[in-house]
Amino acid sequence: MWTTPLPHVSLQAPEHWVEYYVKKFGDEKPYTGTAGYLPCRYPHATYAAMISYFDEQIGKLIEKLKADGIYDNTFIMFTSDNGPTFNGGSDSPWFNSGGPFKSEYGWGKCLYAKAEYVYPQ
Repeated sequence: MWTTPLPHVSLQAPEHWVEYYVKKFGDEKPYTGTAGYLPCRYPHATYAAMISYFDEQIGKLIEKLKADGIYDNTFIMFTSDNGPTFNGGSDSPWFNSGGPFKSEYGWGKCLYAKAEYVYPQ
């Protein structure tokens, strides 16, 4: 079994991914820690970097499963503990994380938390 807390506040990601998104998004207002968790200089870029880092890790996991010959018999599931959040500088409305549902209230979204899975065979 493999699990990760990404993407979850506090906002932290590898520097190369953060820099990539700072170049895409430009300068932004820093998150100062007013809604909990640690301050973050580039909150949008860092959150996007967390998603890219998560994707990178999933790619490496799938490569390993294939190299070990067990990918075709492995169930991969993605789920959320509570859906979009409002704290820690994540700015769910900016990313449209809640889709048609309001995402700035946090815990009420647990009813809408998505789950997806991959099972090749």
